[in-house]
Amino acid sequence: MDFVSLGMLIIDDIYPSALESPLVNVLGGAGTYATVGARLFRPHGDSTKVGYVVHAGSDFPSNVRGEIDSWSSATAIVPTPERLTTRGKNIYRNGLREFEFANPKIQVDEYSLTEDMLCSKTFHIICTPARCMELVKGILAARGRYSKRKVLDDDHEPIFVWEPMEGSCKPDERGSLLAALRYVDVFSPNQDEFMGLFEDQHSDGERFASEKIARFANELLNHGLRTSHSAVVVRMGANGVFIAWSSRSIQLPAYHTPVVKEGKEASNNKVVDVTGGGNAFLGGYCMGLLDRKNKKYFENFEYAAAFGNVAASFAIEQHGIPKLTYGDDESERWNGERVIDRLAQMQKSFADSNASIT
Repeated sequence: MDFVSLGMLIIDDIYPSALESPLVNVLGGAGTYATVGARLFRPHGDSTKVGYVVHAGSDFPSNVRGEIDSWSSATAIVPTPERLTTRGKNIYRNGLREFEFANPKIQVDEYSLTEDMLCSKTFHIICTPARCMELVKGILAARGRYSKRKVLDDDHEPIFVWEPMEGSCKPDERGSLLAALRYVDVFSPNQDEFMGLFEDQHSDGERFASEKIARFANELLNHGLRTSHSAVVVRMGANGVFIAWSSRSIQLPAYHTPVVKEGKEASNNKVVDVTGGGNAFLGGYCMGLLDRKNKKYFENFEYAAAFGNVAASFAIEQHGIPKLTYGDDESERWNGERVIDRLAQMQKSFADSNASIT
């Protein structure tokens, strides 16, 4: 298996505005978006190389089950009839999303994973520092027990990609976060989370300065992640992504960039809801690290960003998950487009851009 997310599925009820009707039973959750981000790059024939665990309560909607089934992935739907499915309430006010859990949640851990999932090449984790360390130790221990009975896919150690919880990215949490970095290969906060971690060392006017991000990223790299082939990946929304690793750092553009009209920046008209874009990015990013065209297999962090950006681009074009259909040639279409076409366009954009390198 190539990818497993330990994030959750959440059924979202979305209230876009007071003037719009609510959307109910929308498939969502960080684990769901990350899984779809990876699944984009594993079409039918390879789709079972993407794994995911879903706890389905007594109210699990049939439309959600059908959507998951359409991916033909290695999703394990675990019945939990004694409870309601994890559900979230999303209310948008003045362009900002407010979120709260409507039902209790069940977290995914190493005991939730099938044996095939434990053999995955990459793992996506979204949690606190303490839980991050527990999960990595638990997965590696379980893999050790399993390897005695079955040969793993290859000789590589798995890649652990950690997406921190927002509350973990504060100066007073920096010590525990630095400890957790020793357990992961890719640390990927969004820009606000990343700068929040160092808010005692910068002013608000410096939030979007790539030089400042580079300095803070290098501080984390100097402290040390799991191996010498590790990276800090800061997701910056419409501003793209900033990546730092042992030999260099670089800022790369997003797929959907703001449209400029009459000298003023406006939203891209294909962007509907940015929820899940960062999670999807990391699913795609893992697939980029594994891509055989990646000349530094497992290590070319810049190359993988094109995959992440493409995954994010599909995730933010609607409320909920991008839709899978098929063309006349029976090839997959997501939101009506081929993934490989967007990937080629993204790679060209990288090549043409004056990327900010430090």
